[in-house]
Amino acid sequence: MKDESQDIKLIRTGAPERFARQIRGASLEPCALESKPAPSSYARLAFPRVSLDLVTLGSATTYAGEMPQDSFTLVYVTSCPETGRSFGFGVEHGVGCLGVFPPGAAVEGWKPAGFAHATLTVPTEDFHSAVARASPGFSEGFPWGGGILRVSPAGQERLRNLLSDVEALAG
Repeated sequence: MKDESQDIKLIRTGAPERFARQIRGASLEPCALESKPAPSSYARLAFPRVSLDLVTLGSATTYAGEMPQDSFTLVYVTSCPETGRSFGFGVEHGVGCLGVFPPGAAVEGWKPAGFAHATLTVPTEDFHSAVARASPGFSEGFPWGGGILRVSPAGQERLRNLLSDVEALAG
């Protein structure tokens, strides 16, 4: 029988190298753009097949790397004091943007101090099944190769409420 327990970790650090592990299974190289980085934090809710990471950056940061090879990764921007940049997608992003990263996608960008995101990492087969169940025609227009989606104001409110409840659990 599989272990159905969950693991919740809250980590606060000023060391950007700790954020190389901010997305389960990803290979990221962050670089804080200050000589003395401000404290940042992340909380991880890890389940046997899925993880949710909540990240807040204390300092402006550049990053490059690859997303997990076996999973889709959804990155929802919850706070962005200045416009962030995704060099890989060639777009600017802010609050309410949802980055869709297919398995092994290359990532590169810049995030301002105070940037925060919630990241859901889901194994590829589970993600395909979930999208197919969401709506019969939805999967046809889905950005399977990666991209940025803009979440509606009503959707943003629902996500904020859900994430607020999750953050309260993480402590």
